Amino acid sequence: MVQHVDRTEQIRHRVLQLASEAYEEELSLHPGGAGPADQLEAALERKRRFLESGASVRTVYEPTALLDETTVRWAERVTGWGGRFRTLSEPFSRMLIFDRRIAVVPASADNSSAAFIEDPAVVSFLVAAFERDWERAERIRWRSAEHEGESVVPVHEQVGRLLAQGLTQKTIASRLGLGERTVAAHISRLRELHDAETLFQLGWQMRGAGERED
Repeated sequence: MVQHVDRTEQIRHRVLQLASEAYEEELSLHPGGAGPADQLEAALERKRRFLESGASVRTVYEPTALLDETTVRWAERVTGWGGRFRTLSEPFSRMLIFDRRIAVVPASADNSSAAFIEDPAVVSFLVAAFERDWERAERIRWRSAEHEGESVVPVHEQVGRLLAQGLTQKTIASRLGLGERTVAAHISRLRELHDAETLFQLGWQMRGAGERED
């Protein structure tokens, strides 16, 4: 069975309904980041209850999601409750799967229409596709906040601080538990922010910024 739903608000309503009914597992591929901050804040309590009940949450983002502070904070909170996140540099399509019984995929290029699939054979095929992407994706080590309101250092700032210490891209990747391509994306963004033409110049500027903070 396949049901097509049009209009973003109706799609979101149906997805929230499925999320509230799920009790075992939630798998998702999310090109880009986690979503609007107001929607994420409203979903945190539901996600916490879901994970603390013993359920499983696995999510795949693009590496650029690590440059988005809202996504980083969301993932750090959810990781603290047992959720798992990875990044995949290869192109992939948006998909949600609840309890391996119903999948949601885009039915239009602009995501204004979605297909809600309940056919067991098709859902099984989509679960297998998710597992293949998950295995190819890179692990992320988030710094989870243990207390409400705790300040969390964005990942790109952690990269910058290690770069200021003279660490190489490979060493930074190992230290933070990130893939080298993910670290490279952070460094590229930092070079833009600091208008640095070379990696040496960026490291020098980051060291200066650290000294000013101290």
